[in-house]
Amino acid sequence: GTKTQEKEYIVPFVFNVTSQKGFFWGEEEKFHTKYPDTVVAIGDSVYNDDTKKTQYEWVVEFQCKEEHLFGGSHVYFVGINFYCYQANPPQSMLDEMVNAAYKQGLGLWLDQALYYTNQTDCVY
Repeated sequence: GTKTQEKEYIVPFVFNVTSQKGFFWGEEEKFHTKYPDTVVAIGDSVYNDDTKKTQYEWVVEFQCKEEHLFGGSHVYFVGINFYCYQANPPQSMLDEMVNAAYKQGLGLWLDQALYYTNQTDCVY
């Protein structure tokens, strides 16, 4: 769940592993809606002192849904998710992730809307 303006919202959303490396099916459990989810960029491998494991410093995911109507197609949902192992990453890391997304051709959507969410007091 996420905690926004002192309210916690529980949204059951799972990522199902597939046989294709870096590709998942995200599924919103309440309405059984599936979203194709692809890891499009990764940061360096780092050791996380909290988990005692090596992991990627950051990951960029891309989700896109289109619908086919009247002989054509229309993109009706795009999600670009930026994850990193630090709860409050430095601006340089955020810039690195955004630049990586641009390099993967996601500028069309990034230029329309890019929001940074304060992670202070988030419940994970």
